[in-house]
Amino acid sequence: MLKWSFLVFIASFFLINKPLSAQFKRFNIGPKSYKLRLKAEYSLSAGAAWAIGPFSQLKDQADAADGASYGAFTEARIQFRSSQQPLWIPQLQVGYMQLGQQNENWKKQYKLLEAKAQDWSNLYLMPGLSFQGGHCLQFQLRLNAGAFVLWGWNAQRGALSANEQLDRYSWSFSPAVGGAIELGASLQYRLHKRWTLFSDFAYFRGRSGREGSRRRQLFALDSQQQALNSPLFELDELFLQRVDWSSLKLSLGLRYRAFKYLHNPNKRYWNYY
Repeated sequence: MLKWSFLVFIASFFLINKPLSAQFKRFNIGPKSYKLRLKAEYSLSAGAAWAIGPFSQLKDQADAADGASYGAFTEARIQFRSSQQPLWIPQLQVGYMQLGQQNENWKKQYKLLEAKAQDWSNLYLMPGLSFQGGHCLQFQLRLNAGAFVLWGWNAQRGALSANEQLDRYSWSFSPAVGGAIELGASLQYRLHKRWTLFSDFAYFRGRSGREGSRRRQLFALDSQQQALNSPLFELDELFLQRVDWSSLKLSLGLRYRAFKYLHNPNKRYWNYY
């Protein structure tokens, strides 16, 4: 088994190394004395997102975030090209993502009288580095890391207690800041000298801890299983929730190149970009 794994690794290395080496040779066209001049490209994209892992699994507890489903996101990115390192591209992206909560499944699975929670939302800002190659049809691999601001999931759940009373828990949280990382790959097609159409697939993961308040209330029920207005018991306490946001993102977008050529005497190499 180890022998076959080694052979597969060697074969994969040569298959990948050949096109990457060709890309590097293609741009090895001038001395290192060229001045470093960064040229900007701007892109805007939107698409769908899906929660994965423990973040998407329903549990009847709130110490760890769970129960997210699917949603949408939009993202803006600026990246910089240079004549010295044309294949390695620094970039900065900012985006907004929102995922729904599985309220109905939560209610049915745990036989709750009531279950509702706000959608999960975050705003992220992440610098990164990407590798890009190709001609009219291009590819890009990227890694981004940064911070995100999380809010949402102010929730309420109520279950029938052993005394035939409504046992209600309510959670309220303030926005929290955490760290995030994203791995992405995109396929791009150059429509025009300045415009590129691309499709991007990415894995996003962010972690944060946030403080909030938890309120427990007991209510008597009427004949229609509805809670009476005044609670029989009420208790407020501080609550800490761990958030491990994991999601997949698929988007479609456009990129605008704000320059004609990179600063390089041999401009024919830059007609591709």
